[in-house]
Amino acid sequence: MTFNPVATGRKIRKLRDAARMNQYDLAAELNVSHSYISKIEIGKRIGGIDIYVAIANTFGVTLDYLLGEDEEDKPKEAAMMRVRIAMSLLKDVEKLLDEA
Repeated sequence: MTFNPVATGRKIRKLRDAARMNQYDLAAELNVSHSYISKIEIGKRIGGIDIYVAIANTFGVTLDYLLGEDEEDKPKEAAMMRVRIAMSLLKDVEKLLDEA
């Protein structure tokens, strides 16, 4: 797993939006500037671990969730692997049906 600041920023924005907070609200809660929050949310700035801990605590999520990869963040190769597995299973089902 590698840290993806853009994906993490997207998660922060989703959490903030779900909490009906704007960047100014979150910035005030964390005692930072709204531009700092903006840059983190678009992946142009990587905060220190303390800011991510504070964000996770603010929204009641784990650091693992906040900083880790989700299904949507995984590379296309992982999706292609799932397609290959599904195709293989379909071929197996087709063989079974032909034998019946």
